[in-house]
Amino acid sequence: MTETNQAREQLLDRREKLNTVLSRTPASPHLHSLLDQVDAALERIEEGSFGICEYCHDSIEADRLACDPLIRFCIDHLSREERTELEADLVLAARMQTGLLPPRDQKSGEWEIAHHYQPRGAVSECPAGELFVLLGDASGKGVAASLLMTQLHAMFRSLVHCGISLKELMERANRILCEGNGGRAFATLVCARISPSGLVEIANAGHCPPLVARSSGISRIETSSLPLGMFTDVEYSVECAQLEPGETLLFYTDGVTETAHRDEEYGQGRLEQLLDNCRSTDLRSLLDCCIEELSQFRGAGQATDDITLMAVRRSV
Repeated sequence: MTETNQAREQLLDRREKLNTVLSRTPASPHLHSLLDQVDAALERIEEGSFGICEYCHDSIEADRLACDPLIRFCIDHLSREERTELEADLVLAARMQTGLLPPRDQKSGEWEIAHHYQPRGAVSECPAGELFVLLGDASGKGVAASLLMTQLHAMFRSLVHCGISLKELMERANRILCEGNGGRAFATLVCARISPSGLVEIANAGHCPPLVARSSGISRIETSSLPLGMFTDVEYSVECAQLEPGETLLFYTDGVTETAHRDEEYGQGRLEQLLDNCRSTDLRSLLDCCIEELSQFRGAGQATDDITLMAVRRSV
């Protein structure tokens, strides 16, 4: 398959996923703009002008085009804003490198390890007491999906130390993932930043909506956007919720709600009902109850997807 045909397949796949997200959030002007850009790129493929800089008419760098099939200008003719963004990415990459370094001095058995690293600038630290919660689901199966999640894990562990907002953290992670895998893989992911006061900020990249269990009942945090790794230029919104003492936040993958018995799925409603029934139990018992109910619902059938649950409760 030629590079142009690969780009066409990639764009058609992302167009379908964009339409899926737009069916849930039809009022998003940013997503409509992305859809227009996808359609324009498909038109350029049909016209034979795909991959040609619209300013100088030379070829756009192949590696950049592989990462982002929507780009229309070569690197020499980026706008001032795009150049500023590229420079910011380079600064952030240096900070991420620092975040990946091990402790300066370590002992393991009879081994001692030390290292020295002197960056040009300071590295921002996370405010004391903050908690970051991350739950994701990579496209595909097996080793490739596992490696993608390992990459995301390392990336977010570095980014949380860069002193940036949750919105920027998600958008930077998306750009880095796109540039690193050439648009070949993506992942749904929900990220929460929880402050000691109980304020919860949540950004959702195409993942299942987290649930909040309160004494008044169960609610969903419905913010959502495209999965990470699909388009370089995606905006992510952040929703906030206040978690009071005794209240619980539940994260889960679609392997939970899509657990099936014959032609029937377990579904969102059953999960919410279980959370409501078990909201007064300890967290381990809550998760055990969910796993047991899923097993009983599935019966003798085999699980067809990973099942992941994570519960966070504010202490009374």
